[in-house]
Amino acid sequence: MASGRRTIKDVARLAGVSLGSASRALSGANNVSEDTIARVQRAAASLRYRPNHAARSLRSRSTKTIGCMFSDLSNPLYARLFGTLEDRLAREGYVTLISNTSNQLDREIRTLKLFTERGLDALIIAPAHERNRELNEFIEHLPMPYLILDREMLVKADTILFDHAAGIAQVVDHLAELGHTRIGLVTANLKSRPGRRRIAAFKAAVRAHGLKLSDENLVLPESSMSSAYDDVIKMLSRKDRPTSIIVQGTGVLSSTMNAIARLGLRIPDDISLVSIGRADFILNHVPAISTLRVDYEKLSEEITARLFERLGNGNGRKPPLRRLFPYVFEVRGSSTAPPRE
Repeated sequence: MASGRRTIKDVARLAGVSLGSASRALSGANNVSEDTIARVQRAAASLRYRPNHAARSLRSRSTKTIGCMFSDLSNPLYARLFGTLEDRLAREGYVTLISNTSNQLDREIRTLKLFTERGLDALIIAPAHERNRELNEFIEHLPMPYLILDREMLVKADTILFDHAAGIAQVVDHLAELGHTRIGLVTANLKSRPGRRRIAAFKAAVRAHGLKLSDENLVLPESSMSSAYDDVIKMLSRKDRPTSIIVQGTGVLSSTMNAIARLGLRIPDDISLVSIGRADFILNHVPAISTLRVDYEKLSEEITARLFERLGNGNGRKPPLRRLFPYVFEVRGSSTAPPRE
């Protein structure tokens, strides 16, 4: 075989397969037998073949790359979701790129420009500045399909929104049925939809049970990774402190649990606790923490199904999707009846 740069034709010839089969095997497509994949991989390794991704993109008009732009990767929701999306898309031969914009508008716009310049096939976006007109105008003119995750933006686009109202109401119902009349909330006071909807849902659910809604039982740090320690200490040091609290499962939860321990309170004997989101550090907590969580596998399946539908049928043949995605509430040992007074 002549020396020089090896091509995929050389790989196909050595593996004894068609050019199309070699291409599918190397791109990670599903419709290739394991035997063919093994033969092609051995041939590629023997020839020291390296795919020319730029040439492949020009031929197929596809980069086989999906971009994810998330506002804050310190939030376990986005980290877990990206992991499941990455696995799901890899099974279809796609690579997933991620950008953490740290809630900064200029980084959100720069990220979208870069994704556009690189010719990514589709995007999944959850920006912090969902109502900013400059950002919305840029998004409206994106050349590729995109899906908006849990943001109420100004553009008409495929959107999956978490059902914060139903999820929080389910938790408050559970605590009220146990006999709690003083329920607290500890969550980041975000300007984006999750923060707004979570706080509004809590207030509505408490009022629906005819319970007193006190600002003293609301601890609203600036961000999902801000410490709530001092404010939780203050809230739980009152004589009429909450007997149960709902806490965002990020760094907010960690600082809240430290404050509970510092005061010598026990979960659930002295105070019941429900986490919004399942942070890794609570998985082995004793007692097990009651959790309001997202089913990441189902969410990633729904996201990828919609994106592939757009990629397959064109970005505009069907009206935009607007879907409310439910939470899953798992009751465990951290929530029980309030202590006797």
